[in-house]
Amino acid sequence: MPVNQWSVGLCAAGTLLVATTRVAFRRKADAPFRFAYFFSWPVLGTGLIWLAQPENENMVETLYRNGHIDKAKYDELKAKHDRT
Repeated sequence: MPVNQWSVGLCAAGTLLVATTRVAFRRKADAPFRFAYFFSWPVLGTGLIWLAQPENENMVETLYRNGHIDKAKYDELKAKHDRT
């Protein structure tokens, strides 16, 4: 997936939550620490996965080029991708 608003936004929010977790831990603030810790890794992890995930079109091309899918499946996936 290309870099877009969602992936960058999730990474920024996740980074902010990780920083909040660290500050809350140092200040012994129990409720903010628990909230930030609970949400930091799912938010940051999702953003990083979206940044690292290749585009669907590139993935289909790579699978076909490497011989993992046949011509019929390639055409089916290509048509499906072109419709959306």
